[in-house]
Amino acid sequence: MAKQGKSGSSLEVREVDGVEATRAKVRMFGTSLPVCTYLTDGLLIDAGPARLERELMPFFRERRIDRLAVTHVHEDHCGLAARLQVEQGAPAYIPAGAEKAAARRARVPLYRRLFWGPRPPFDAEVFPERIETERHFFEVIRTPGHTRDHVCLFEPSRGWLFSGDVFIRRDPKLLFGEERVPELVRTLNRLLELDVGILFCAHAGIVEDGWRALAAKRDYLLRIGEQVRHYVALGYTPEWIDKILFPGKPAMTRISMGEWSSLNLVRGAAEVRRREEKEQK
Repeated sequence: MAKQGKSGSSLEVREVDGVEATRAKVRMFGTSLPVCTYLTDGLLIDAGPARLERELMPFFRERRIDRLAVTHVHEDHCGLAARLQVEQGAPAYIPAGAEKAAARRARVPLYRRLFWGPRPPFDAEVFPERIETERHFFEVIRTPGHTRDHVCLFEPSRGWLFSGDVFIRRDPKLLFGEERVPELVRTLNRLLELDVGILFCAHAGIVEDGWRALAAKRDYLLRIGEQVRHYVALGYTPEWIDKILFPGKPAMTRISMGEWSSLNLVRGAAEVRRREEKEQK
């Protein structure tokens, strides 16, 4: 089922295995990015950005939302948290370490404010070890990498993994400035110890074979690490390696002044190799 938003972009609503999933796109700077939220048993996982208020808020108003779980406090995941609290009084959970960030208006670069909209402060408490609803319980798993304080939610009896921004895609060509590839690889290895079935990603949407998708991303990052190691041994700098491995530079790298870039990925992959070598000594 798809609903048309007032701004012209459509909101798609889909139910899978008892989870209501929304999907809408933000378009600007000649690019677009889908954003997904998930609602099950009164628990909303991530609230979406303020730019999608006209698309998402009518959907939220028609549903019972008892609690909001925020995987991390980037503006595309909790830009509507304050509005939800004003209208529905839904308490919010955030990862430990994000309390100060949630309590103040987000200070982000101009391009992110334009793309996602503002992220007003909102009231929140730190995630417990697990969240129980009427029919489910969710393990709250610390998953650093995309941010230092990122978490995922796992429902073991169903194999659901709500992955925030841990996955996004199997073969990323750009990496966000905050991301740390060594931590992300460790996080992926930890998640691969779980019996993951369906992956509910905040941008890629619903990924049916979640375990294989996570494994594919982990293996891709390790392959990039091997390639970077090869070129480092030949004396190449990260900047030259970036030009060799990722010759095309998308507009987002220029617009973000490098906050989203393949160079971040090259540097991070090099760090994975250095850490692995240290551990082997």
